Amino acid sequence: MSIPTPRLTTLFLGSILSVGLVACTEKDEDEDSDTDTDTTDDTTDTDGGTTDGTGTDGTGTGTGGDDTGLAAFGYAGEAVIGGGYDGYETAYYIGLTDSYLNCLITSDVSGSDLGGFSSCPECEFAFAVSTSGSAFDDSTGCDIIGVTDASAFDGATYGYGYEYYYYAGYGYIGLLKYYYGGTWYQVAYADYDGSNFAYDWFSGYGYYYQP
Repeated sequence: MSIPTPRLTTLFLGSILSVGLVACTEKDEDEDSDTDTDTTDDTTDTDGGTTDGTGTDGTGTGTGGDDTGLAAFGYAGEAVIGGGYDGYETAYYIGLTDSYLNCLITSDVSGSDLGGFSSCPECEFAFAVSTSGSAFDDSTGCDIIGVTDASAFDGATYGYGYEYYYYAGYGYIGLLKYYYGGTWYQVAYADYDGSNFAYDWFSGYGYYYQP
């Protein structure tokens, strides 16, 4: 059964449903450069269109069970911004109702320019970034949701940027920007001090079968 990288929405949702995790929202990317983004938080609500970026598929087999658990999933990362983007990102799938699921996959993330992506005039920086060196990080229960090969998260390319955005009634906030379908979308809160960049892109809740 195919378990793709974190940015393959259509395949990701279908694969996870078949092994027990029902995804609510997620960020995505595929080998044909198809990406989809649907993220909602207190300040952002974005939905993307057609394709940009490349990714890879992994393989895995889910484990069935009689009971279901509630999980949170998303992507958290940090980077140093200088002449390029140099950091890491952790895709996380965390069980909230039990201790069966604590699946963390950490990837090196780097980029030096925009690649083929369009510019982001409102961004303080923007890069086409790629993943490599992916590995499980103190994880348990990844097999429950069919994630058995961390290297499946290698080879994805996508656009990340940062915008210091004025939100009426709240003031300025830092936002992670994600490139999709020719447009840069606001998708999550982020911090940037002129050198160090950090974000946590919470993507939603879902149910999975406990062993």
